[in-house]
Amino acid sequence: MRRPLGVLACLGSLAALSTPVATAHAATAPQAACRVYAAAPYVTAAGKIQASAARLGCGDTALVRIRVKRAEAGPDPVVKSASRRGHNGRVTVALPCAPGVYYAVVTDYRGNAGRSKAARLSCSPSATPTPTPTPTVTGGPGSGCTATYRTVNSWSGGFQAEVTVANRGSSSLNGWTVNWTLGSGSTVNSLWNATYTTSGSGVTAKNADWNRTIAPNGSTTFGFTGGGTSGSPTLTCTSP
Repeated sequence: MRRPLGVLACLGSLAALSTPVATAHAATAPQAACRVYAAAPYVTAAGKIQASAARLGCGDTALVRIRVKRAEAGPDPVVKSASRRGHNGRVTVALPCAPGVYYAVVTDYRGNAGRSKAARLSCSPSATPTPTPTPTVTGGPGSGCTATYRTVNSWSGGFQAEVTVANRGSSSLNGWTVNWTLGSGSTVNSLWNATYTTSGSGVTAKNADWNRTIAPNGSTTFGFTGGGTSGSPTLTCTSP
C-alpha cells in the first residue's frame, strides 16, 4: 500500500532532526572522572598558612585557581590566591599567619569546583611538623614497589601526611596501589595526586593517570590531610 508523500516527508524530517540532537548530547556529556579537590589550610613550621588544591583525572588543559578565604561577618575576603595551567596536578599557596578561620576554594573554569573544610588557626608554636618516615612492606617478591609515609605537619585535631611510592626494581611499574590502616578515630579529609577509597579504618590509594608509570629508581608522591592523629601506619605497596 502506498503511503502519502506528506507522511514520508514528515518521517524523513523527524529522522534528520533526531540525529544532530543525539550527537550534540553525546558531545556535551561531562567527563565524570575529571574533578578538583581543596585541602584545608594549616600552619607550617615556618609560621605561615598553607593550602593546596589538586586536579585529577582530566584529559584537557585548564587553569586551576585556588583562593584562601577568611571567614568573617559579611562576604568572606580572599586573602591569597594562586593558579597553574595544565592537565592535572597540584597548586599550593602560602601567606603570613593571622589567627582566624580559613578555608580554600578551587575551580578549573571547566565546570569543576571544590571547597575545603574550614580550619580555625591560632598560629601557635604547637603547630609544628612531626616527621615520621616509615619504610613499608613491598608488594610481591621482585615487584620493586615500596611506599614510605611521613607526617608533614600536625595541629590540634588534624594533620597532613605524604607518601612516597618508589620503584626499587629493574623494570618500570605500570600502576600501583598503596594500602594502610588509620589509627582509631582518624579520617582522611582530602587526598591529592592519587585516587582513594576507604572501608572502615582501611585506606586504599591508587595511581592517577599521569603518575601510573614509575621508572626503575624513580618515585612519585601523594599527600593528604586527615582528622585525628597521624601515627605511624604500616603501608603495603603492590603493582600489577
